[in-house]
Amino acid sequence: VSNDTLASLYRDAGVVLNDHWDTMRDAGFLSNRLFDAVACGARVISDRVESLDEVFENFVATYDSPESLRDAVLALSTESSARQEERRSFARRIAALHSFDARAAEILLVIEAQHARRMKADGAQGAAFHPDTEESPSRAIAA
Repeated sequence: VSNDTLASLYRDAGVVLNDHWDTMRDAGFLSNRLFDAVACGARVISDRVESLDEVFENFVATYDSPESLRDAVLALSTESSARQEERRSFARRIAALHSFDARAAEILLVIEAQHARRMKADGAQGAAFHPDTEESPSRAIAA
């Protein structure tokens, strides 16, 4: 399924069910599907993961039994129009904060900080890292 098609499938689904591998859940890693589906404005139900509420507030329903899964599906299927608008607003926020571009910018900040620490440790004085120059912090980090 193409990414363009996937967004509409998530958005148009009654509910998107997400679950994690045990190793992901145990380590607190959130599934990419959560970010994709929530950013599309989908109604999402997932198994519980430690950091889920911290990232998605109360916009991902959770379950831990067949009964709680049923209850979550019923609650989402009777969502008020005000709640739907809140979900759409939250979707825009998640899309902005957790897009590929936002993540790439965050990774570059980490690389730049590591590069600056390495330069300082080596006693070098230099300009800030720029990805289009020959001096690659990934080479400096690997050294």
